Amino acid sequence: HRECRAYLAGELEILDGLVAACPALCAPKAPLIAAVVALSLDEAAWILRHAPSNPSALPPKHRLKHYTHEHYDEPRLAPFAGAACKLGERLRRAQATVSAYYAEFLAG
Repeated sequence: HRECRAYLAGELEILDGLVAACPALCAPKAPLIAAVVALSLDEAAWILRHAPSNPSALPPKHRLKHYTHEHYDEPRLAPFAGAACKLGERLRRAQATVSAYYAEFLAG
């Protein structure tokens, strides 16, 4: 999951910079933005569910030897979830543009 979080954090930064620099790309990139935001929020929820401070969420005993505290340590959790929420908010603000783009796309 650490590698997935690192990849998603990079994608969040890239997409946020792209949408901030060129808001017109929000409509064609809407499915990608929605997918990255959903994956990011799922990863943040996974970190919270599997936190070592939550004893009921610890893995079974036979898997404990494979996990260390470094697997659960994510100092960038707040910025990670915040970037996902910010990107989702940018997509919500451009909802009319996105709707018009896809209505025109489907009309041919």
